[in-house]
Amino acid sequence: MLMSKILSFYETLGLKEIIIYNFHHSSSNSFYKKFGAKVFKTQFQLKEQILTDVFKCDIITMKDSMNGSILKYSI
Repeated sequence: MLMSKILSFYETLGLKEIIIYNFHHSSSNSFYKKFGAKVFKTQFQLKEQILTDVFKCDIITMKDSMNGSILKYSI
């Protein structure tokens, strides 16, 4: 729910897409992919030591997907 509220905040500012940086081997990559984010670039950071995925995601798509999951699994 917190992510959904954060996305709503940025949506009210007029933003349509967000950029998310995440470690390439992080398990949270599947979380972002599940909710519609797409990797558009992979790059090394921290003096070429850490491989990082850069996701781009439509705010409305991600927010709608998250709210759908919340409704699906809420008691």
